[in-house]
Amino acid sequence: MRLKYFLENLGIDRNRTLEILREAVETGLVKDLNPGAYFHWEEGYELTARGFGLLLESASVKNMLDCARMSRCYGAHVFEECKEETFRAANMRLAVLPFLLGIDAAKAGRTEEALSYWQRISEEMLFAWGKKFGIAMIALAISDEAYRSLVSLLPDDFLNGLYDCLRTTRPNRDVKDLWGDEGMKIFLASFKNAEIGAAVHDWVVFEEDFLVHGNPRAALAKTRGSAWSKALEGIVALAEKNDPAAALAVFEKALKTYRGGRKRLFDEDPELNWFYGITLYLNREDPKVIRKMTQLLGLKKVAETNDFDALKILLRHGLSQEIPLLLVNDMARHADLTLD
Repeated sequence: MRLKYFLENLGIDRNRTLEILREAVETGLVKDLNPGAYFHWEEGYELTARGFGLLLESASVKNMLDCARMSRCYGAHVFEECKEETFRAANMRLAVLPFLLGIDAAKAGRTEEALSYWQRISEEMLFAWGKKFGIAMIALAISDEAYRSLVSLLPDDFLNGLYDCLRTTRPNRDVKDLWGDEGMKIFLASFKNAEIGAAVHDWVVFEEDFLVHGNPRAALAKTRGSAWSKALEGIVALAEKNDPAAALAVFEKALKTYRGGRKRLFDEDPELNWFYGITLYLNREDPKVIRKMTQLLGLKKVAETNDFDALKILLRHGLSQEIPLLLVNDMARHADLTLD
């Protein structure tokens, strides 16, 4: 609704506004958050990564800010307040201004000024911005040299948001269409924190090398020591050495380093849980492993989250429990499979 309101504030009549929004949705530049809404107050639109990228490519930051003033996106005082070092953007709407001003400063070579603007955005909002628009920023870095140096300055919180987007939207059509081989290299090279960068690098190796080609030792040789690297060590112990006990020991080490450590499971990565589940299953003669499997099966997040369906089947089978047909059908449905 707000995007429609802003367009109308620019003097565009309602019919033309609706036409612009329909065209933008059809071309993938804008997302209709509530298609088929009957009442105008239920309507909602937001820019996609492609739309944000096109906006940055075709308009200067000054033009965008002028447009924001004319459309009354913000109160007049906000445009001045966001330039103060004490300004803090704690929501997506307010984060737009310092983020764009930071881009403008970075493109002009004013690095410290750019970093100062981005520091006024909360960590949560930088993460959210990276998740929504990080793909577009990397795509611009491929096509425009000015953006390549700019991307190297982006805070790790922004890059972590992009990482989260990549993990949860695979395969991602925008990445395939806009990045090619170069985009991932630029993304991985932009992390400032070596430990975080290593984890993301190893995730890419796991996804793009091991899961595609199936050679855990070759993939392991390319990793940088993160939890993903240790998981590959465990898979090597299973696949090449047939040593489930050694594999379990390595997976336990991986859990201690995964996303800050002290984890019972690889919460957000079903593939790792699948291999961990196989490892537990193969060690089920050990009473301690049986207790662990029972504890994991009793976790609320395991019971209620579809990402754990494959793990639940392994654990139930290892504990000689009945596997509900509903669970098998549910897993098949989420994998787009049809069971006879």
